[in-house]
Amino acid sequence: MRTIDIVFICLLCTTWSNWVSASEDEYRLIQDLRTNYDPIERPVRNHSEPIHVNLRILLQQLVDVKNQVLTLVLWTQYTWNDYKMHWDPNEYGNITNIQLPHDFLWKPDILLFNSADEHFDASFPVNFVVSSNGDVLLAPPGIVKVSCELSMTWFPFDEQVCFIKYGSWTYTGSKLDLHIDDTGLSERHKMDLMYYVPNGEFELLG
Repeated sequence: MRTIDIVFICLLCTTWSNWVSASEDEYRLIQDLRTNYDPIERPVRNHSEPIHVNLRILLQQLVDVKNQVLTLVLWTQYTWNDYKMHWDPNEYGNITNIQLPHDFLWKPDILLFNSADEHFDASFPVNFVVSSNGDVLLAPPGIVKVSCELSMTWFPFDEQVCFIKYGSWTYTGSKLDLHIDDTGLSERHKMDLMYYVPNGEFELLG
């Protein structure tokens, strides 16, 4: 019985020791990343050059079409590189990526220009995922409503074309260069349909 108690205590101490060490490394990394960082400053070495931002849209569901408004459930994945977010994992307990609060870093002010939502920006605030090489991922989910001219003359045998227009609200192209990330997608689709749930009323053509 004593042996079991000793083993249990040793395991508990080892686990606690590892947790404290990891916590200290993460705390130190966060403090170092925060040093001399201003989230309102574009993360570029040369301020005459644009920050390159990639946007990937993962469509989950086409919910409804009503009153010239298309409702979609989707994720938007924004990626860019922040040169001030580099660190050597060997110096911080082999931490290769970290989650940071949504107000910790600079982020692009990209909005859905043809939004029909009363709140305009319907995305949910989420944490950044930052890698040691400075790559930043921001992937807010959202239920978006898009203004769309729809003709139901030949319903349900017609085809509808609806545009989703994303862009920076205040930055010009010389300050923020936005690209659609269609890596691995067919030429027909510019949205990632990996998690798409088909709608029984509409067939998604592209």
